Formats: sequence, C-alpha cells, structure tokens
Amino acid sequence: MRVLSWNVLHLIHELNHNSHTISEEPRIFASPVLNKFYDNKNDIIDEYSRMAQIEKFIIKHLNSETVFALQEVPGILLNRLKTVLKNYHIIHYLYPRVPKMKDGSPDPYGEYGSEYLVTIVSKNLAKDVSFDVIPFDKFKDFGKGALVVKVGDIDIYNYHMEFGQEKRLVDLEQLFLFSTKKLSKHQIMLGDSNMSFQDWITDSARIGFQDNLVELKEPTREGVTKTGKLYYIQIDHISISSQLYAKNWFVENTKSLSDHYLIGAEILVMN
Repeated sequence: MRVLSWNVLHLIHELNHNSHTISEEPRIFASPVLNKFYDNKNDIIDEYSRMAQIEKFIIKHLNSETVFALQEVPGILLNRLKTVLKNYHIIHYLYPRVPKMKDGSPDPYGEYGSEYLVTIVSKNLAKDVSFDVIPFDKFKDFGKGALVVKVGDIDIYNYHMEFGQEKRLVDLEQLFLFSTKKLSKHQIMLGDSNMSFQDWITDSARIGFQDNLVELKEPTREGVTKTGKLYYIQIDHISISSQLYAKNWFVENTKSLSDHYLIGAEILVMN
C-alpha cells in the first residue's frame, strides 16, 4: 500500500491570513501561492487555474495501490474529483464550519466553498470501505477533525489538527482514544498536525500514545514572514502502528500549488 497526504489549501484561509502585500510595485503578497496565481491584469487570484492544476497533480500520483489523504478541500475540487476518479472510493467529511472572507468580500468559490477532509482509496485495495468521523470540536472551531477509513485490516486516519499546544494535545488525545477501540488490526495516521516532529513525540508520551512516527527529515510547509523572507517547517506527518513498516518515504515540493508539500510512504505489514 502507498499512502499519501496533502493539505491542498482552502483559498479563503490564505486570503484571510496572508493576503497582505509586502510590495505594491510589483504587487507581492506574503504568500507563495497567491503570488503564483495572481492575475495582475484583472487583479484577481486565478483559483480555477489552481484547482485544475491540483486535480492533475492528484491524478498523477494515484495508482492501483494508493490511499490519498487530503485536507482543506473546497467543494469545487471535491466535485471535480468525484467526476474523474471512477476507479477510486472518495470518502469525505464536510466540516460544520463554512469558511468565510473576513472582510466580507465575495466567496471565490461561490456556492462550492465548503471545506472537506477527503480520502481517496483505490478500489483495487478494497471493493468496499467503511468510515468514521472524529470531530475536533471541544474548542468550538468546527473546522478540524479526522476521517477514519477502514481499508481491509488497516484503519487509515486522515486528520487536520488545531493550532496551539493545548488544542493539538486534546486533538491528539481524541485520536489516541479512538484508536484504542481497535477497529482493525493495524493503523496509519497521516495529515496536517500543526505540530513539529518533536512536539508529536513529546505530546504522545504525555498521553501514553504509542505509535511509530516516520521521520521525514524535510520541511512540509512553506510560508513568508511579514518582511518577505521565506521560511520552512515540518508539520505534516505519517505514523504507523507497531506491526507496520514504512519505506521509501518522501516529501515533494508542490511548487506553490499549496503552502504544504506532498508527503508519502510505502507501507508493509510485518509478519
């Protein structure tokens, strides 16, 4: 099995938090994504072009052994994937919170601006799949959670955790408590944790959560400081239960299609 994870970036979040400019002539935003897709002539972000390129990128990385976990998926992209991916199960969780522009400007997605967690599973891996949802709602965000998809004897957790040490610790504990139900023999957890590799290790130890975190050793997200300097951090992770083994892990720069990079690994069952 090949597992992949990518936060594709819901544009409204980027516009709300990183649309301030660090230069006016030429216009440069504090966001590599906005800079890449800014249409200077019409003074808009060409989100339809970005969605089309993201769709192609996802399709390029799929094969008959793939499970692909996606975070921050806008409704317009989910609809496109449902149309073209006939040989895959597409499981999704719609967040109760609908992203809105803070300045009251029009939603760039129109009626398709809802946000989803999406897990794509090759039908070659399983004819049928079942799933559960873990809402991360203790702090009333209503826009974070985990989608747990059962593929054979493996539960695959696609998660997006909240910001802040206190919140992410609660989110991690929810994953841990759910995992103790042992719905399947093995478990894989992957997604955007909003915490570093070392923070995951430390927080897991605090709550007694024993898993094997794949050490990717490369940054998984890029950003721009207020002064225009690029920075890189690792906050996307893959963890596996004790009888699984990860090999050929990788991090792939998505060239500003999103602020996050693609992560992945091949997963083997140890006898």
